[in-house]
Amino acid sequence: MYSYIFFGLMMVGIFSIIENLRNGHGFSNIRMYIILFLSFITINSFLDLLSEFGYDFKLLESIIGLSALISFINLFYFIANRKIPKAVIVLESLMFVFFIITYIFGYYSTSITSGNLLIELSVIDKIKFLIKVAFYSISMCYNIFIIYKNTDNDNLYQVKIKNWSIFLIVLFFIAVSVQITGLLIYYKKLATPLFDSRAVVSLVRFVLLLFILFRPKFLNESGYSAKINKIIGTKNYLSVSNFELLFYANSYFLNANANLEDFALKLNKTKGEVSAFIKDQFNDSFSEILNKNRVTYFKELLNSKQYESFTIEALSEMSGFSNRQAMYVAFKKHEGCTPSEYIDNL
Repeated sequence: MYSYIFFGLMMVGIFSIIENLRNGHGFSNIRMYIILFLSFITINSFLDLLSEFGYDFKLLESIIGLSALISFINLFYFIANRKIPKAVIVLESLMFVFFIITYIFGYYSTSITSGNLLIELSVIDKIKFLIKVAFYSISMCYNIFIIYKNTDNDNLYQVKIKNWSIFLIVLFFIAVSVQITGLLIYYKKLATPLFDSRAVVSLVRFVLLLFILFRPKFLNESGYSAKINKIIGTKNYLSVSNFELLFYANSYFLNANANLEDFALKLNKTKGEVSAFIKDQFNDSFSEILNKNRVTYFKELLNSKQYESFTIEALSEMSGFSNRQAMYVAFKKHEGCTPSEYIDNL
């Protein structure tokens, strides 16, 4: 039975990766972390499938599983902070090296199959488990605090990110709780053949895949993304993270008085540097990416029940347009129809 489940999870993972790769012509940092996470989950499901047929890949599976957890936390750090703190990278590197050494010496993660503990927990296994739970719990709590602290409840994007993140942290603590409960059940001699950690792992992976698939739609917009070949390049005058932090995370594009000179000043760069960066990254002008993102935000407001009683003028102002006419011109250019026609087709 579990071979079919792992095969299904592997196929869902592959389709999810393809969906993320083809969605838009841009490639954001967030999407990069999502694809890494999806890749590790998919590979682990494939290895679990092979193990159901008697193949032993404990070392590789343990390494991939650890990598999946690290990418999961890094994704959350980037959602909350638009970057991964250097201290976190150092700690993750040290933890990764420590865990790899223990794996090489045969200290693998244990599991309960049909009520039987496959590998008896040693002192090192317990230490590793406590390290993982402590590190990830602290990281999750810190990030959710940052998200709550920085969320403007009048900003639709930030509210959606907050709600999405709440689901993420709830899922994480449920997964940890289930693991701990399973071990307690075993050691209290309450385990039955009905309890199987493979079922728990499968359920968590499936919910995580759904979580990624149903992420906020605006994260897919090419305007919210930097092109991956440009991220790797070294000719940029300013970093992608600094640009995204101000323009997207701090919603600069919703400022009706936004202009290139002010934006460059806030980044401590010249207008020429910022203009060259935008041209290199997005192949567009500053005013165009302003209008593209404002139109996208305006559409999000139109699709939100929370704002269905608002007038077009009010939504236009919330989207950063200086007046209704400017919004109509931009909307017509990027959507090929008027806001009224768009609303009629909703």
